Amino acid sequence: VIVACEPPRAISAQNVLAATITEIRPSTGICLLLAKLADDIPTLSIELTPNTLERLDLAEGKTVHLIFKATGIVVYGGEGTPTNANTKTPTSVTAST
Repeated sequence: VIVACEPPRAISAQNVLAATITEIRPSTGICLLLAKLADDIPTLSIELTPNTLERLDLAEGKTVHLIFKATGIVVYGGEGTPTNANTKTPTSVTAST
């Protein structure tokens, strides 16, 4: 997932969603950014480096634009193993920005 502070222009990715940052869980390694698309959609969790949080000046309440490829998304929650959103097969994820 790529996080942008402004709506992207002229890019090949077709999956761009506006979201509001609801929480940031800082860490010395990977930080967790929680973002909400809408009230009836589960919160998204995005791993970012502390450098990215600082460089983009990310804060709770800020609107961001999430850019992603469907094959890079893993759905967690409910029962069973995390699955790739595109192929519906079990997978593991390494995400960074």
